[in-house]
Amino acid sequence: MYDNQERELKIILTQDQFEKILHSYDFEEPVTQINTYYDTADESLKKEKSALRIRQIGDQNILTVKKPKDEITKYEYEFPVSENSITIDDLLPSEKDHLSAIISTDEPYYPTVTFMTTRYNLKTPHAVISLDQTEFRNSTDYELEYEYLDNHDGISRLNEFLKPAGITYKENGPSKLARAMKDRLND
Repeated sequence: MYDNQERELKIILTQDQFEKILHSYDFEEPVTQINTYYDTADESLKKEKSALRIRQIGDQNILTVKKPKDEITKYEYEFPVSENSITIDDLLPSEKDHLSAIISTDEPYYPTVTFMTTRYNLKTPHAVISLDQTEFRNSTDYELEYEYLDNHDGISRLNEFLKPAGITYKENGPSKLARAMKDRLND
């Protein structure tokens, strides 16, 4: 299990911006992720601005809990779970123990939303830059995430990276979870 801080900048892109950036740099081959988010019946995680997710990448499942620290930094607790642990109910007893050490498991967690992301990564000395195409139930959107690997002026470096596409970072866009919940309103 990792107990670290995730610091990232997020920008919502148009499809044209996404493709321009994708073809301007040497991104790795894409990875497909199936993301299922969970919450309690009374949305206790949402109220705390926290998130609980199981992400499937091929035959690997990763459980993640995110809790806010500030506007662009979250505490992120992440650990792999068994290939059969594709829902919270399927977790092995040891996996449930790990989860209960991070968040309260007194109440049951239910799936709130599932969506698929195709991710292209570019590793730089100071950050991992991800281009994401996300398929929600009713829409598709495009995003760039700049995840810090060390302490530096990420906004300046990101803006330099974005210059060829004519984009400037101003503020973080909404999370995928927030966008998925908004998309769900269109059902």
